[in-house]
Amino acid sequence: MEITSNCCFYFSPQDIQSANGQFECRVWIIPAEEGGFTCFSPSLPGVVSEGETFEEAITNIREALRGAIQVYLEDQRPIPWSPLVCEAPPAGTIEKWILVDVS
Repeated sequence: MEITSNCCFYFSPQDIQSANGQFECRVWIIPAEEGGFTCFSPSLPGVVSEGETFEEAITNIREALRGAIQVYLEDQRPIPWSPLVCEAPPAGTIEKWILVDVS
Protein backbone atom coordinates (compact mmCIF):
# COMPACT_ATOMS: atom_id res chain seq x y z
CA MET A 1 0.00 0.00 0.00
CA GLU A 2 1.47 3.34 -0.98
CA ILE A 3 0.73 6.34 1.22
CA THR A 4 -0.02 9.51 -0.69
CA SER A 5 -1.96 11.71 1.72
CA ASN A 6 -1.35 13.30 5.10
CA CYS A 7 -3.48 11.50 7.65
CA CYS A 8 -3.53 10.57 11.32
CA PHE A 9 -3.61 7.01 12.61
CA TYR A 10 -4.74 6.14 16.12
CA PHE A 11 -4.33 2.82 17.84
CA SER A 12 -4.28 1.41 21.31
CA PRO A 13 -1.20 -0.48 22.58
CA GLN A 14 -3.58 -3.20 23.75
CA ASP A 15 -4.37 -3.82 20.08
CA ILE A 16 -0.69 -4.28 19.24
CA GLN A 17 0.29 -7.21 21.46
CA SER A 18 -1.34 -10.57 21.25
CA ALA A 19 -1.48 -12.95 24.19
CA ASN A 20 1.35 -15.11 22.82
CA GLY A 21 4.15 -12.51 22.76
CA GLN A 22 3.60 -11.26 19.24
CA PHE A 23 3.31 -7.60 18.39
CA GLU A 24 1.73 -6.20 15.25
CA CYS A 25 3.89 -3.26 14.20
CA ARG A 26 3.33 -0.71 11.48
CA VAL A 27 6.40 0.02 9.35
CA TRP A 28 7.18 2.37 6.52
CA ILE A 29 9.52 1.14 3.79
CA ILE A 30 11.22 3.83 1.71
CA PRO A 31 13.06 2.93 -1.50
CA ALA A 32 16.48 4.61 -1.49
CA GLU A 33 17.60 6.53 -4.59
CA GLU A 34 20.93 4.69 -4.61
CA GLY A 35 19.21 1.31 -4.22
CA GLY A 36 17.97 -0.68 -1.28
CA PHE A 37 15.36 0.30 1.28
CA THR A 38 15.16 2.16 4.58
CA CYS A 39 12.53 1.03 7.10
CA PHE A 40 11.22 2.53 10.28
CA SER A 41 8.26 2.22 12.56
CA PRO A 42 6.34 5.47 13.07
CA SER A 43 4.61 3.89 16.06
CA LEU A 44 7.89 3.09 17.90
CA PRO A 45 10.24 6.07 17.45
CA GLY A 46 13.93 5.42 17.01
CA VAL A 47 13.71 1.98 15.43
CA VAL A 48 15.25 2.15 11.96
CA SER A 49 16.83 -0.41 9.65
CA GLU A 50 17.90 -0.92 6.04
CA GLY A 51 18.18 -3.68 3.48
CA GLU A 52 19.44 -4.20 -0.04
CA THR A 53 16.16 -5.90 -1.03
CA PHE A 54 12.60 -5.37 0.15
CA GLU A 55 12.61 -8.77 1.87
CA GLU A 56 15.93 -8.07 3.62
CA ALA A 57 14.64 -4.68 4.77
CA ILE A 58 11.54 -6.31 6.30
CA THR A 59 13.65 -8.98 8.00
CA ASN A 60 16.02 -6.33 9.39
CA ILE A 61 13.28 -4.02 10.71
CA ARG A 62 11.55 -7.01 12.33
CA GLU A 63 14.83 -7.86 14.11
CA ALA A 64 15.34 -4.22 15.16
CA LEU A 65 11.80 -4.03 16.55
CA ARG A 66 12.22 -7.38 18.33
CA GLY A 67 15.42 -6.14 19.99
CA ALA A 68 13.91 -2.83 21.08
CA ILE A 69 10.72 -4.43 22.43
CA GLN A 70 12.71 -7.11 24.30
CA VAL A 71 14.82 -4.46 26.06
CA TYR A 72 11.70 -2.65 27.27
CA LEU A 73 10.10 -5.90 28.43
CA GLU A 74 13.27 -7.18 30.16
CA ASP A 75 13.71 -3.85 31.96
CA GLN A 76 10.00 -3.92 32.86
CA ARG A 77 9.54 -0.50 31.30
CA PRO A 78 6.51 0.50 29.26
CA ILE A 79 7.03 0.39 25.51
CA PRO A 80 6.83 4.01 24.28
CA TRP A 81 4.34 3.41 21.47
CA SER A 82 3.42 6.56 19.63
CA PRO A 83 -0.40 6.44 19.57
CA LEU A 84 -0.76 9.19 16.98
CA VAL A 85 1.07 9.53 13.68
CA CYS A 86 0.15 12.65 11.75
CA GLU A 87 3.21 13.14 9.62
CA ALA A 88 3.02 12.44 5.93
CA PRO A 89 5.52 9.78 4.90
CA PRO A 90 7.97 10.54 2.09
CA ALA A 91 6.70 10.08 -1.46
CA GLY A 92 6.88 6.47 -2.61
CA THR A 93 6.68 5.07 0.92
CA ILE A 94 5.19 1.61 1.31
CA GLU A 95 3.26 0.87 4.50
CA LYS A 96 3.17 -2.64 5.90
CA TRP A 97 2.03 -4.23 9.15
CA ILE A 98 4.40 -6.94 10.33
CA LEU A 99 4.27 -9.47 13.15
CA VAL A 100 7.15 -9.33 15.62
CA ASP A 101 7.54 -12.36 17.88
CA VAL A 102 9.32 -11.70 21.18
CA SER A 103 8.31 -14.92 22.96
